[in-house]
Amino acid sequence: MKHQVRVQIDAADPRSAGGGVVLYIYSSNGDHDVDATVVINEPRAFVLEAGGYFIEAVLPSGERLRESLVVDRDKLIVLSPSRSPHEWLAVQHLLVSKERLRPLSETTRTLVEPRVNILEADALWRLGSSPFVLSGSAAHLSAKDDEGIYVFEVSPPTGLPFEDPPESRALRTLGRVFVDIGETTTALAFPDYWRSVRNEVVGFQLVVNSTRNSVSMTVDDPVFAPILAYLSSGHDARARASLGSLSLQFLYEKMANPFAAAAGAYVLIEQLGESTEEEWRSWVKNLATYFPLLPDGAILHAHALLHEGSDKALGALLEAFKRGAPLFARGVRILLEDLLRFNPSDLRDPYTESAVQAATHIVRRYAGGLDPNQAFSTFRLPINTRDHEVDPSVPLLPNGGPTEVIA
Repeated sequence: MKHQVRVQIDAADPRSAGGGVVLYIYSSNGDHDVDATVVINEPRAFVLEAGGYFIEAVLPSGERLRESLVVDRDKLIVLSPSRSPHEWLAVQHLLVSKERLRPLSETTRTLVEPRVNILEADALWRLGSSPFVLSGSAAHLSAKDDEGIYVFEVSPPTGLPFEDPPESRALRTLGRVFVDIGETTTALAFPDYWRSVRNEVVGFQLVVNSTRNSVSMTVDDPVFAPILAYLSSGHDARARASLGSLSLQFLYEKMANPFAAAAGAYVLIEQLGESTEEEWRSWVKNLATYFPLLPDGAILHAHALLHEGSDKALGALLEAFKRGAPLFARGVRILLEDLLRFNPSDLRDPYTESAVQAATHIVRRYAGGLDPNQAFSTFRLPINTRDHEVDPSVPLLPNGGPTEVIA
């Protein structure tokens, strides 16, 4: 006999409502019966045969909510995450690993007041540029405790015509948030705006744990934030499940949020061979074309060309590198992996050989300081190198050369 079991994940903070959490249901004989996604604070019904079951929900933070039950009638199962020690960290408590929200023990920690500045993204590896203050952007300290945990509200630049299609307002730039803690600078990617799935322009929260020298960025988009959190922890399958029925094609066609569209493409990139080649290639090509200051579009386009064996793949990779550090950490890893596919000594053109060597060296350098547990590109840099793009001894790409690579 079958019964209806409704499962609800009960988040104390209503700001978390709407995000998808991965759920597994196992029968008592060990069979894996259900893989599903449950929207926070919204019960989801499952029809199960009578018998014993084990339910497990895996939050983006890594916390696992578990319940054993016997299905002998219709039931409502409520899974409750652990509570945050601070109300002002309730949302991050579901998205960020617990150690990043927990101070070191008193015997080992050193409290250092962080300094937060928002600068132009071109300060990182983009050629021929220099950092300057991004007008209209601000980071405001909204909460802190006496144990070295700080939360900053990061607002996008003001005065942008958000209602206009992005291609008509010419996406100006990515921002870069620089956080100084002691003798270390952490640089995080920062979109110049983020339009949520609910069609609202939202900001970001920056959690700084000065005792662990960690910095975590979350976006005020309750639907997309869990997707990014799963992506940051390397759980691509869970990110795909959380993405669910969101139409990336809609996000792209409406130009509503090219940043979310790029993140979605990274989530689905392992399925490139399963998708329609022409559809995928056209989609990422347009992302690269219409948003030239979003390096991720160029990286995805180059990756698609490389996947199909195009002879234009290398030129596209070099163009992607020249556009600067990508918004998402996955883009840094993909760019480096794809560059390493080419042996400079096998290239006949001296310009291309030197370009590949320089690009690979610089991307590898930044990848070495990349925080692997963040969705947005987060680099740990020595504080005295903030204003220097690269080691002066490293040759940059020479001016000129092939730049027309969008095929």
